[in-house]
Amino acid sequence: MARTLSIFALVAALSGSAGATAVEAFTLEDLSTFATKVVRARVLDIESAWEGRFVFTNVHVSVVECLKGSCEDREMTVRVLGGAVDDLVMDVQGVARYSVGEEVVLFLEPTGARWRTTGMAQGKFRVVPSAQGPVALRDTWVPVVGPYAAEARRLRRLPINTLVQGVHQALGVPSRVAVVAPTP
Repeated sequence: MARTLSIFALVAALSGSAGATAVEAFTLEDLSTFATKVVRARVLDIESAWEGRFVFTNVHVSVVECLKGSCEDREMTVRVLGGAVDDLVMDVQGVARYSVGEEVVLFLEPTGARWRTTGMAQGKFRVVPSAQGPVALRDTWVPVVGPYAAEARRLRRLPINTLVQGVHQALGVPSRVAVVAPTP
């Protein structure tokens, strides 16, 4: 059975008290503005390793479509605090979770040669098929707080075209998307 080391538990142990994790709510405009790069991508592989005293996970993605920023490199690495190494799981509340093969829309900020999602898990949307066309789902299992919390909660499920058009609108770019077909 895997042991679980949670940053939450570590902080609670060090501080003597525990509390719930919550993140500041980001609107689609916030995500689009704060991110250096916005891409639609497919997760190729995931690997976790110790870096000093912490476990980090490197998520390797292949860019399908570039919505903001330069996408000369068609493959990128997204770095996430936490992950599983051998029998240890370091669970960090509020970070994005990934699965190999999933299609995603990512709002990214640079961190050295790698990237991280803007607004923690808020900067990652899974793209899934639906009868009406592809839908972007945000994994919002972490509570969001602040003046834009209600608006941020409405971003949990959007048609992919609506998400892409929202990014373009936030950036002042005329939307060139009529239909975004799912990638094979």
